Amino acid sequence: MTKAKININMKKINKKDLETVQKETVTKENNSSRRKGFVKSFNEFVEETKSELSKVTWLDRKKLFAYFVIVLIITFAITFFVSAIDVVISETFKLLKSTI
Repeated sequence: MTKAKININMKKINKKDLETVQKETVTKENNSSRRKGFVKSFNEFVEETKSELSKVTWLDRKKLFAYFVIVLIITFAITFFVSAIDVVISETFKLLKSTI
């Protein structure tokens, strides 16, 4: 293309289109740097997580099993309690419905 044709084509492009193209170019450049930044920050996150987990005081097997049993007992107790309330309420409504 000659300079005259390029100038004519540039005149046809309005400012908004030119700004859009420039923004897209900058965005593509930023995305590639963001990807590198993401990988770097993810690796940093993993390293920090490993460091923090090494500081944790873990339970021994006996305590862990004891807590597990306690959680199971409480879960079954709550389940039984809620089921009993449900049955009582259901039967009450059935009784009320049959009398009406």
